[in-house]
Amino acid sequence: MNNLTGYEAFSDYVPQLALVCQDEEDPWLILREQDIQCATATSYLAQSRLVSYPEKYIGSNERTAWEPIGNMVRERAKSSHIGIELGARLFGVKGHAALAKAWTCRRPSMQMGWFLNLSR
Repeated sequence: MNNLTGYEAFSDYVPQLALVCQDEEDPWLILREQDIQCATATSYLAQSRLVSYPEKYIGSNERTAWEPIGNMVRERAKSSHIGIELGARLFGVKGHAALAKAWTCRRPSMQMGWFLNLSR
């Protein structure tokens, strides 16, 4: 993520991601709300490329940060496929389910790159 965005912080307990879209020059940096200040100071990205999810998703047993992240990815990705680093430490079963739900809820014919087809 640092190589793609210049962002110099790492979280060991909340999701952070760089969304790289094939037809866009710069990636999107998606972070928790309180981490945007650090991103503003360390990233080379324009402020408009820094997006955050609300703090209410941190430490919740009922919600996962992957819910708003999934919506942000769906809104920005123009492709019908996405690829995910499956070895990511904070991307577990709950995150996978939330991302899959966000991806398919408004685009029923879309596919995730590491799934055969979620819409079937």
